[in-house]
Amino acid sequence: WGAAASIDSTRAIKAVSCTSSTFCVAAGASGYAAIYNGSTWTASDADASRTIDALTCLSSTFCVAGDTSGYAVIYNGTSWGTPSDVDGARAISFISCVSSTFCEAVGASGYAAKYTGTWAASSDIDSTRNLTAVSCVSTSFCEAVDASGYAAKYTSSWASAAVIDSGKDLSALSCTSTSFCEAVDTSGRALKYTSSWGSASSIDSTRAINALTCTSSTFCVAVGASGYAAVYTGTWAASTDVDAARTLAAVSCASSSFCVTVDGSGYQATYTGTWAAASDIDGANALSGVACPASTYCVAVDGSGNGITYSQPVATLSQLTWDTSSGLPLVIADAADYYVYGPGNTPVEQVSLASSTPTFLTYTPDSSTYVATNAASDLVGFWGYDAYRSE
Repeated sequence: WGAAASIDSTRAIKAVSCTSSTFCVAAGASGYAAIYNGSTWTASDADASRTIDALTCLSSTFCVAGDTSGYAVIYNGTSWGTPSDVDGARAISFISCVSSTFCEAVGASGYAAKYTGTWAASSDIDSTRNLTAVSCVSTSFCEAVDASGYAAKYTSSWASAAVIDSGKDLSALSCTSTSFCEAVDTSGRALKYTSSWGSASSIDSTRAINALTCTSSTFCVAVGASGYAAVYTGTWAASTDVDAARTLAAVSCASSSFCVTVDGSGYQATYTGTWAAASDIDGANALSGVACPASTYCVAVDGSGNGITYSQPVATLSQLTWDTSSGLPLVIADAADYYVYGPGNTPVEQVSLASSTPTFLTYTPDSSTYVATNAASDLVGFWGYDAYRSE
């Protein structure tokens, strides 16, 4: 993890979404959104000073943000459009998109708004109960859950909401197909949808679960209060304290072998089959979100306008060409150079593939030294070794 850097002045960042290591958006208080292009972050007022709570990006040319005043604004790859009131001043808490022509936004008072290139009028799909999450996998399948234990399903329209977790606050939802969803609540319970919702089961004692993500029907991670995380691989394993009792706020998984969760005290914990010890990446700042588009790249954001980047160098493979005609195979080319050998298979010349520039190598046995010279006979390298082969 790199050092925390200001990407949005000191404005609180509520959400982050990344599609690759060269495109991320972070948004939050005062309507500002910061866009990362692979090298720098640029912040601008995307939503006329309203607080953005919901954000999703499908590509570097399509993002949707929703705010606490019922407005939504779309990024087209060049700029943010004009914010439009899509939910009658009701707060938008979550947005799910499957394409640049289909999204569902849900939020306060049970209302949902559909985007199909333009926003349709919002409608009450949940009898004024507060919707907390929505997850869409196609233009004909979405599920939404609320803070009172109800769920509603969208096919071509929204069906009536039904109780799936009586009296419980459903806090997060993740669907990977039309036949698999998981939902969790603030009482430590999870429910699975196949063709209908199953009964709730305890996966985290009675601790509140704050965030959930699934990458397939055989892998999910749920995190929440007291630093506990639970992993689903067909069944839920016993939850474990991965963060020393700190409250986990968000989780993102690039695959079933790489996840990152962040907490309200500046710590992160990484899962690679098992959980590594949590580490402080942001001082005492409250981390509010994390996005990992790949196992080699993540961005975490906080309530103080900072972004913290995780990056892992990707190994570059080089193909070698070998001469196997002699007893000892010799490398005669790699990705950068050709190699020429003299008597006794001793290397004598290296030729750059890019420029055809030669470098000559001369070995002096008496002094155990190597001298490298260029075409003008200028010295460009020298190596000498003692009896112990120390340079």
